[in-house]
Amino acid sequence: MADHVRLWLDRGERLPDRDQPIRPGDILILVRRRGALFDAVIRALKNAAIPVAGADRLVLSEHIAVMDLLALGDCLLTPDDDLSLAAVLKSPLVGLTEDELFALAAERPGSLWEAFQQSGDPRAGDLARWREEARVLPPAAFYGRVLSRDRRRRALLARLGSEAADAIDEFVAAALAFEAAEIPTLRGFLSAMRIGTLEVKRDMEIGRDEVRVMTVHGAKGLEADIVFLADTMGKPGAHHDPKLFALEADGGAHLVWSPSAKADPAPVAAARSRAREAQAEEYRRLLYVAMTRAADKLIVCGAKPRNAVSDVWYQMIEGALGP
Repeated sequence: MADHVRLWLDRGERLPDRDQPIRPGDILILVRRRGALFDAVIRALKNAAIPVAGADRLVLSEHIAVMDLLALGDCLLTPDDDLSLAAVLKSPLVGLTEDELFALAAERPGSLWEAFQQSGDPRAGDLARWREEARVLPPAAFYGRVLSRDRRRRALLARLGSEAADAIDEFVAAALAFEAAEIPTLRGFLSAMRIGTLEVKRDMEIGRDEVRVMTVHGAKGLEADIVFLADTMGKPGAHHDPKLFALEADGGAHLVWSPSAKADPAPVAAARSRAREAQAEEYRRLLYVAMTRAADKLIVCGAKPRNAVSDVWYQMIEGALGP
């Protein structure tokens, strides 16, 4: 998809309906859910130097780059937190290999911090300096020095990919917002980040000239000249049937646990069939929403999962559009 978009932009391909060059903002890429494919699409677009709006929704505390930055704050403020320090040493912020960390940590006489400071590794000096700064600087200023002055932003992006830039930028913005509303201490910021689930939502209706990558649910009400359906190879629902079913019996409602269809009695089998049909109906509704986002061109593709059992969307699209 990224190569195709890059080719359109380089060739100056035009939109037939409006007779104007295709721009990144004319393109919408839809997936059924956020996951590996969602991240891979954004990564591929950025690697192809295509402007992309990034994820439409981002849970900061769940991103690996943010987890590394939080662990850095933990180990600097708590000298005995060997686990957080080990995570930082393995992360792009320091960059020890598995073997180097094992050699440093195994059979050490004291704390991991002391072992690293006595190892003679030049990177130990960075950690020592960061510890002094973490004690006196507000969180945004501290992380700004780590990421910019000491070039750890570049190290994170080199290891985690260019899509990590969005999470890092939002993390710094969260630190600035915390300073404006609370006492600007690093410990307070770390606690606030962990107590609340900070979810960043972007307004994808803003007319920026960037490719939008979204879930089908998030795209309701939006439209684009060119729409890619990137995730068409999965089956309705999740990978497995539900395990809990609601049954009407003896004049009341009952919940029944059934982990396998093989042992279903007739009432549970009927309930399982109804659940599967409800999943299929939702699947078809999502397909309708996805297909009707396109104003000019609809492109259907898909990444086939390892254990794919069907190509349901392909079959539905063939039935809807004909040969």
